[in-house]
Amino acid sequence: TAADPATAVDVRTGHPPGRPTRDAVETPTQQAQSGLNIVEAVKQLGAARNSPALRAARAVRTAGGAKMPNSDPQAVVAASDKAYEARDIDGVMALYADDIVVRAPGGIRAEGKEAVRDLVVRIFSAYSEDQMELLRRFVDGEYVISEWRAVSVHTGELTLATGEHVPPTRKTITQESVIINHVVNGKILEETSYFDRHAFLQQIGQIPQSTHAG
Repeated sequence: TAADPATAVDVRTGHPPGRPTRDAVETPTQQAQSGLNIVEAVKQLGAARNSPALRAARAVRTAGGAKMPNSDPQAVVAASDKAYEARDIDGVMALYADDIVVRAPGGIRAEGKEAVRDLVVRIFSAYSEDQMELLRRFVDGEYVISEWRAVSVHTGELTLATGEHVPPTRKTITQESVIINHVVNGKILEETSYFDRHAFLQQIGQIPQSTHAG
């Protein structure tokens, strides 16, 4: 869109930024992480945006003043894309809400700007020579769903979701991911990434490559 790239939302670099613990009743995002089809999850997220809790949150954010300029969700995410591609950490953080939550596979969850900034810095430090391609993008109200393909070189220390540190391997990492951004009043409030963590761990040598008898 962390610091396991496979977990780091860097959803945009394809490396990301896990999810919250399941409750008795799962939220749409938790269900998606439990294995629901992405399309179905997105539909449920769209329905959830009109929940009483979200309506209350919007009321709080709009109270006492007009909406921020350039608050179109797609424009906000596009600006975030450019900041990520330029590795402009301040530009990236400027588009996140103060109570931003970033989630990614493997249990990655960063809450608040300080934690998210640390995650993004670690992702930028772990990879170089990024080549990112936006494959598809869909917008549903406050939600922007993007499908990415990213190719990067692992040139810095990488911290996995388990806390394990992986030294630079100089391996080229290719990853496809789906990132869901929830944008409210010109700021990204939530960023959730999905990608094949198993394939990612294989590429950095943490899991043996699969072999097939010929």
